[in-house]
Amino acid sequence: NFYAVPSEQLPSDTTELLLDHNNIQELSSSAFANLTSIVRLSLRFNSLSHLSKDSLIDLPNLENLDVSHNPI
Repeated sequence: NFYAVPSEQLPSDTTELLLDHNNIQELSSSAFANLTSIVRLSLRFNSLSHLSKDSLIDLPNLENLDVSHNPI
């Protein structure tokens, strides 16, 4: 299980990132700094309690975000 987004372990041209059913509690402002090509991001069934306005700033191509089943 992941406790944070494993951005440094992923190719920079990743377009779809499915991180469902992990233990991610927060997204840092640099969580996606190397992943600017992401179009679809799923963070379902994690422990996210809030999303800061800067947490998705590095995702200009994001079209689909799913944060359902989190205590937001």
